[in-house]
Amino acid sequence: MRRVLTIVLAGLISGTLDLLAAFASYVLQGATVVGILKYIASGLLGAAAQQGGLAMAWIGLKCHFALTMTMAALFRLAALKYRPLTSRLWLWGSAYGVLTWAAMVYVVVPRFAVVGWKLPEG
Repeated sequence: MRRVLTIVLAGLISGTLDLLAAFASYVLQGATVVGILKYIASGLLGAAAQQGGLAMAWIGLKCHFALTMTMAALFRLAALKYRPLTSRLWLWGSAYGVLTWAAMVYVVVPRFAVVGWKLPEG
């Protein structure tokens, strides 16, 4: 039970921080919180997600946290197999965070039906 709680907490914390960073960044560029969440949903549902209302934003929110909890679970499984990952959690967790971010930005998101996706500039 403790392992599941660790995964859920790690997924919630990392997902919340990621969303706050996205909101802070993209709202300044004219996006809305609901629009950002619908954009996330479009990775699963395609362009139709942009036409939906709040229900579509909720789907985006659920998708986002499902992904962050899956990422946390994968790190937990790796740490069970390779114990040195637990010796310096801040270091290895941060490195894993950078790797998962890069995988999402350069591999996963471009391959799904995300509307209007372009690689980050700068």
